[in-house]
Amino acid sequence: MVFWFKRYASQSTKAEPYFPIFVLHQSAKMAKDLYHDLVKEALIGEGWTITDDPLEVPSLISTFEIDLGAEKIITAEKGTEKIAVEIKSFIGRSVLHDFFKAVGQFAFYYLALKEAEPDRELYLAIPDAAYEFLFRDPNTHEISKINKLKFIVYSISDKNIKLWTVSPIK
Repeated sequence: MVFWFKRYASQSTKAEPYFPIFVLHQSAKMAKDLYHDLVKEALIGEGWTITDDPLEVPSLISTFEIDLGAEKIITAEKGTEKIAVEIKSFIGRSVLHDFFKAVGQFAFYYLALKEAEPDRELYLAIPDAAYEFLFRDPNTHEISKINKLKFIVYSISDKNIKLWTVSPIK
């Protein structure tokens, strides 16, 4: 929900623009990415149980919706591994611009998830073609390390997960 207000200028005769004000504690509902179902099915195929679609994570100003929450029983000794997966399609005009937006979104989700569910690991799911393009540049490696990005690299053509990585190896 968005509320609009008019900014009043003292003694101004010009028409003033309206600015959006977002209601605090509203859910930040996002549309599903193009390959949402592909990644979901690939996770299920690897033995993950989808627990949330989407995973709602509260923060001070909003409730974020991370695309998927999943868990997998590893062994009796280790218990259950929990993950949250933010899926990105990278179908915009620029792969680099899509990456910038994804990193910013990941950073917000990472902090909110760390507070709400510290035992759940956050992953960014990206197509293999975008991964291969982005990681030709050493700066992408550094950005990934600084932002603690963990990746699930998926194949659109094979409809599976090709790689799980914390930060790509050079």
